[in-house]
Amino acid sequence: MPIGSYAHQLVRNPLKRALRRVFGTLDFHSHIRLRPMLDFVETFSALPTQAPICVLELGCGSGINLFELAERFPNLAGHGYDLNAAAIASATQDAARLFPGRLRFRQADACREIPDGEFDIVLLIDVLEHVPNPRDILRRVSLSVRPGGTVLVSVPTPRYPQVFGYQFHKSIGHLVDGYDLSMLNALIPKDLTLVQHRYTTGIFASAFCALYYRVLPRVTNLTLASLLRLCTLPFTSFDFFNGRRHSCSLFAAYQKLHSSPASRGSCANSTAAEEVLT
Repeated sequence: MPIGSYAHQLVRNPLKRALRRVFGTLDFHSHIRLRPMLDFVETFSALPTQAPICVLELGCGSGINLFELAERFPNLAGHGYDLNAAAIASATQDAARLFPGRLRFRQADACREIPDGEFDIVLLIDVLEHVPNPRDILRRVSLSVRPGGTVLVSVPTPRYPQVFGYQFHKSIGHLVDGYDLSMLNALIPKDLTLVQHRYTTGIFASAFCALYYRVLPRVTNLTLASLLRLCTLPFTSFDFFNGRRHSCSLFAAYQKLHSSPASRGSCANSTAAEEVLT
């Protein structure tokens, strides 16, 4: 199953549907960024096999991460927050068609509205670099994760603006140049412990990201731009030579410490789920 496998269902054009079925998401960086999150959830997380899996995503955008998880876990219920009204409308429409009754989206400010609850997973995928108070958000997020649950974080590294270009870096609202693992760990509350980290978008993948995000937007000929974009598709799985000094993205998984033996609430009746669904 290609990374971004659900994406072919979101378009009507037969050619684009075929390309998305083969290559997954056409957004090159999203394709690479998805891999560590999905690998962790599928391989390393101790998720229940029968009970509902309750996921909260802050800064969910058009829902790509929750769609991918819902595709793989039939017992997953997801709740997404984002400020962008158009993205929430798109996510809501697609969720109703693809995963009816399982994914709910809400336009809300994650800096102010983080629900308390018993979530198995909280996603902060490319969010912390956009907010002025990442430490405060992480502190409140830790209250929304059940003991034994995980917070999955993806952030750009300080190399990101060098590869993607400072103009693009600023245009998408990054407030910091990026985080390495020590900088990210310094923001994490003490009741969350690091269980896995992974640098992504290494030297080889960075070259294609630079082409995709710095060169393609300047090509005025639409046919040529489409051909160049098509040429990058076969390389979306390449992500070699990663590390702190030469990667553009960092993924980290933090587990909530077991503070008590109390049983966890189900997704259906948790306070957080009720708040999101209202």
